Amino acid sequence: MLLGGMAVSSIAWPFAVRAQQVEGMRHVIEIKIDRLVSAEMSRQKIPGMAVAVVKNGEVVLAKGYG
Repeated sequence: MLLGGMAVSSIAWPFAVRAQQVEGMRHVIEIKIDRLVSAEMSRQKIPGMAVAVVKNGEVVLAKGYG
């Protein structure tokens, strides 16, 4: 019984690590988008805007600024 649990844990573990890496990359990308949008809003004196990022028909980021 314990051995079976260990096998499942050792198989699932790499997927959990990969999910954390993907989530970390999403956070980094979101920060870069925030910086780009903020800089452009300042440069062009834009009071507010909405941004949506869609990948393969799925909304991966939707955010309002201003």
